[in-house]
Amino acid sequence: MPIPLIATIKPKNNGSFPIVEDVDLKGSYRVVANVAELNAIPDERKRAGMMVYQQDVNKLWKLDDSDSWGEVIFTHTIVVNGTFMPQESILYFRGVGGEDEPSDQATILTFPQQCTTAQRIAMGVTYAGRTVFDTDLLRLATYDGVAWRLS
Repeated sequence: MPIPLIATIKPKNNGSFPIVEDVDLKGSYRVVANVAELNAIPDERKRAGMMVYQQDVNKLWKLDDSDSWGEVIFTHTIVVNGTFMPQESILYFRGVGGEDEPSDQATILTFPQQCTTAQRIAMGVTYAGRTVFDTDLLRLATYDGVAWRLS
């Protein structure tokens, strides 16, 4: 049975304990350890549009309807003068030098390509400084001119 409130719920004596846990909420955002916990969320706690982060696979899910979870994938799209840039894009910006003076040097901003470990290794020798996001390891890998180094 709902309890009507007329004020904000706060811990007594400025306590640092939580008022509610995510498992007590309907919809909203929740964190689960694995797929078993994801699938065990009771129907009474589900709401279309709710988001759930699954820790063991580092994925975010969105409930499309009461029975269907869809993975939320974050991507970037860069369009320059109407042309879509490739997934690994290097953008050059005219920067500002020291002491707020204009600089003629270009500032480089790189968006790392996403690839598996096998795809990264298959790239072979590439340029020093190339950085990719390894989706198997969930880490950035940078080629130092000799070998790939993980961040």
